[in-house]
Amino acid sequence: MQLARLRQEDPELADRVVEGELTLAGAWAERTERVEEDKRQRRVATRLLDEVVPPLAQARGTRTFSRYDPAFASGTPITRETIAYAMEALAEMDQVWQERDLP
Repeated sequence: MQLARLRQEDPELADRVVEGELTLAGAWAERTERVEEDKRQRRVATRLLDEVVPPLAQARGTRTFSRYDPAFASGTPITRETIAYAMEALAEMDQVWQERDLP
């Protein structure tokens, strides 16, 4: 029963148990680690996007972009290449939102 459940949740780990590479307990421990790591990565990604996207959206229609001065940049100054990458990233984000049917 536990192997069947593992097969549903993580077929690769179930195969490793059947092949004798892992014990069932070891496979469940690895599964738990994978789930926790996935949660951590989702949490980090969500926080990053929460910090970056809303302020960018709020700057739309304001004078913020025309007031940018590279002399005051706290890190690497923003270039047109950086802007192009950001636009690509936002297009990718939009595609994922569409695929996931997010608002």
